[in-house]
Amino acid sequence: APNDKAGKVVFIGNIPYGGTEELIVDTLTRVGQVVNFRLVYDKDTGRPKGFGFAEFADADAAASAVRNLNDYDVMGRKLRVDWSNDNGAGDAAPAGYTPAPLPTNGQEPVQPPQTSSLPPLPPGTDLQPGLSAPDAISRTLSTLPPAQLLDILSQMKGLVMSDPAKATELLRQAPQLSYAIFQSLLLLNLVDTSVLTTIIDPTQAVAP
Repeated sequence: APNDKAGKVVFIGNIPYGGTEELIVDTLTRVGQVVNFRLVYDKDTGRPKGFGFAEFADADAAASAVRNLNDYDVMGRKLRVDWSNDNGAGDAAPAGYTPAPLPTNGQEPVQPPQTSSLPPLPPGTDLQPGLSAPDAISRTLSTLPPAQLLDILSQMKGLVMSDPAKATELLRQAPQLSYAIFQSLLLLNLVDTSVLTTIIDPTQAVAP
């Protein structure tokens, strides 16, 4: 393989058979610029084998894809993102990779439903006398550096995108988290207050 591709090509496995190259490229561009993406097809049947190779513009983006997009959910499948054995020059998958079975009727095999069960949430703290839950949340968030607030928002966004059912259950069990997310957006000036007032029901109080 050409030396200029060293460290820039990653293996993408467990691709949904109903997924398009555009869908996979859009997913990969979350971590960096994709220069080229190639699906591998079965030479006998002409069907995709469910894996391919992506070349990124730089090695840092490729490394970020391996770190952050492995097990990323796409159409009910968790992508396998790993380093390519030969910088994507051949059609061989990395050792230990077992491709998903090909659909026999042209349809994507049925995937087990995602679980929305959550581990036990940590207990909350008692409020100081005369202090409401929103005030306590606001005080706590105001002591955090912006980078930490951004990290919190990023993690919540990732959960919403990868497992919406689990994110919904988390917000149902911990309604205070919704207020904390809104407050973080305000502290970082990422949203206007007028936008929040249109989606908050004034009759609903935040649980202590």
